[in-house]
Amino acid sequence: IHFIGKEELFSLLPSRIFHEAVGTINLNYSKDKGKSALETAIKYLKNGKIVGIFPEGRMTRNGRISKGKVGIAKLALKAKVAVLPMAIKGTYKLYPPTKSIPKFKKKVTLNVGELIHFDKYYSKKIDKKTLREITDKIMAQIAKQAKI
Repeated sequence: IHFIGKEELFSLLPSRIFHEAVGTINLNYSKDKGKSALETAIKYLKNGKIVGIFPEGRMTRNGRISKGKVGIAKLALKAKVAVLPMAIKGTYKLYPPTKSIPKFKKKVTLNVGELIHFDKYYSKKIDKKTLREITDKIMAQIAKQAKI
């Protein structure tokens, strides 16, 4: 799985070495508003690879799901792929935003939903309203998985 990660993950040498080794796609928003990361992710998906994206843009600070960013919808539509919604529960307890070292012995759970297909949108004009609609559908399914 090639995850999309913010530029900050590549700023320190040990972190950069790790993320380059595992194939993290560098999202440099200040450089090109994430366009090159999106293009790389689309290329990977069209070549049958798996791309992981955190639609909220960051780990939750309080355990609640926040509003998703529309990049996930752009990616799904441009690559013409389905989305597999997943909810990772407990990460905010494992790695609280105020701590620099994770709290080990905390339980983290991954709940996986069912594929969401967007075929009906492929022939339509894509606008902001459509991107928001698709993103909200994805986030609703992630929220559903988070309650399991």
